Amino acid sequence: MPDAPFPAQGTSRNQPLILQNFYKKLREYLNDSAKWFHFLDKDKDGRISYQDVVRSCDELKLIQPDLIAMALFESRDASADSNPNNGRVPDSLMAAMKTIASALDHNGFSVFDGYKSFDVDMDGKMSFQDLENSCRDWNLEIGKDRLKELFLFLESDSSGYVDYAKWKHYLDECSTEASSQSGGAASGSAQMRLVTGRADARNVIAAAIEFNQISLTDAYVAFDVDGDGILSWQDLEAAADTLQLDIPLEDLKKLFEELDTAQAGYIGKEAWNEMLAGADGSE
Repeated sequence: MPDAPFPAQGTSRNQPLILQNFYKKLREYLNDSAKWFHFLDKDKDGRISYQDVVRSCDELKLIQPDLIAMALFESRDASADSNPNNGRVPDSLMAAMKTIASALDHNGFSVFDGYKSFDVDMDGKMSFQDLENSCRDWNLEIGKDRLKELFLFLESDSSGYVDYAKWKHYLDECSTEASSQSGGAASGSAQMRLVTGRADARNVIAAAIEFNQISLTDAYVAFDVDGDGILSWQDLEAAADTLQLDIPLEDLKKLFEELDTAQAGYIGKEAWNEMLAGADGSE
């Protein structure tokens, strides 16, 4: 049986908070770490895939299961058996993969942030429509037929969505070569129109918190402008305005709606912490 793509003994201070919460819930559910692999391998195929992790998070009643799955595969390279499709990308698809890898590299996007940006409808998963729209928005010269082939290759178990583990595995494989080429990006300066949205809003907020050197808990209190103990839409909007955060109002609203998981009209502290734990505060 292959090793699971996580440490058998659980959490580490070096792990993102979103993963620390994942391991905490996993330990509460199954104290014996020897049983973790069997629990996470939902389809019992001898490896832990992206969809296995998502289904496990749902069973553990964790919010943002797709972000947890992406963070898990981002933070640790799974074993060869845990990575889907151990062969190389077919030659017919290599050019398309290089084009995407080159675009991400040129714009300073990690594979993880690239997946989130290509998720145009921001539902945590990349559909063919997301992939097609992103390639158009980024001015990537990939034909529709080739794009369909690529999507079917990267699809997760006929789920209708790109498997993040496959996305990461193959883009990592070709990124070094792609970074030295122009790929299919627009000619000239190869500047592409970046897709703003949830990921950008998260990163801007994280950068502001990091700049002010405050904890996530203190940041929640600071963003709670009216001091009633909960982070409402009015609080978030007012805090963003006060801090002069460069976030379009539509993107900020979409972020709030996603994090208001109970549709109670406010962002809970757990959702706030998980959101910022997976953000890039270097912007």
